[in-house]
Amino acid sequence: MALCHLFMGWEETQAKSFCRWCNHVLKERGVVIEDITMDFYDGVLWVCLVEVLSGKRLTGTCKKPRMRIQKIQNMAVVLEFLKTEGFVVDRWLSAGDLLDCNLKILLGLLWTLILRYQVNGGKPSNSTKTELLEFVREKLPQHNISAFHNWKVAYLYDLVEAIEPGCLPTQPESESEACKSAMEVANTLMEIPMLLDPEDMIESCDELSAMLYISYFRDYERQLQTRIALKAGNTKSANK
Repeated sequence: MALCHLFMGWEETQAKSFCRWCNHVLKERGVVIEDITMDFYDGVLWVCLVEVLSGKRLTGTCKKPRMRIQKIQNMAVVLEFLKTEGFVVDRWLSAGDLLDCNLKILLGLLWTLILRYQVNGGKPSNSTKTELLEFVREKLPQHNISAFHNWKVAYLYDLVEAIEPGCLPTQPESESEACKSAMEVANTLMEIPMLLDPEDMIESCDELSAMLYISYFRDYERQLQTRIALKAGNTKSANK
């Protein structure tokens, strides 16, 4: 993914993690985003992304827009659909803003989708950060975690070990090795997409990117507990 060298640190991290999240979501459509600052320019990918996330088809869109008015129409359809789905879309946000690929606006709208469909599991919520922090604190009581903007490699390593005990090798010698090991195991064992690179976690992890990434661990933990409960129920029934 090409990223402008003038990006602020948090913008570059968000652009990377949000782009990888989009690709994870859109893989069922066979779509790959290479440059998040340019590939949304005609509205087609916005339409695809919202359709996959919502499970609904958007009407009145143009699949191969050539003229600016057709591209704006795609953006307008997306924004109107989000409003009908209960999203609070800022009044100042227009289809033209999205067409012009303003990075902060693009990242802001992507976060709105991420918050609803990934972090909140498809439901509106006003306590997202609190609920996610509660999950992390429950799994990692040995750490005094109060926020995601100061997320540390040790938290990630211990979180993976807490969810799947014994899945990691002995504590690596370096922070870089620990982070890489934890992320690779999470990807292969838990099928959690690598939305970030190890250095993103080590240097200074962006808060929203951290919340996005950690939400996958929460989802995996829930699925794991459901499987354990079902297995226990089946075993109990078989012994009757």
